[in-house]
Amino acid sequence: MVKWFEELSAVNVNEHIKQKNGLNYLSWMWAWQELKKKFPLSYATVHETEDGMLVWRDPIGCHVKTSITLVWSETDAEGNEVLKEHTATEYLPVMDFRNKAVPYENVDAMMVNKTVQRSLTKCIARLGLGSYIFVDEDLPEEEKKENEKKKREK
Repeated sequence: MVKWFEELSAVNVNEHIKQKNGLNYLSWMWAWQELKKKFPLSYATVHETEDGMLVWRDPIGCHVKTSITLVWSETDAEGNEVLKEHTATEYLPVMDFRNKAVPYENVDAMMVNKTVQRSLTKCIARLGLGSYIFVDEDLPEEEKKENEKKKREK
């Protein structure tokens, strides 16, 4: 495993987990601050379409695309400092306050803004920080219910 992933995934985010509509999440600003404390040269990218828009439209809705580039330095064999990078990219549907995808025609600027911040936070999680709160996110609903039942029984 890469050192930066080990370092970021070792951060205990439990005190900073919030809940909304039954889902766990991290404050995007808290996650960004923690990342920048450890890797100050890292940066975020909010991708734009060819038309300069932040939202990609597709037949079933729309989404944003964001990236976080983790930047750190290493010393090479000759003793020179070398900058290294690793980029995590995330695509996330534009969602409403219930975390439901919104049709393109109904999207407003605030929905896009919040989706961009959620997407950046998921990029940070892909790099390790708070990744464990997303572990069951992609399971089918039946498996999620079974996992919750097992947790309650412990």
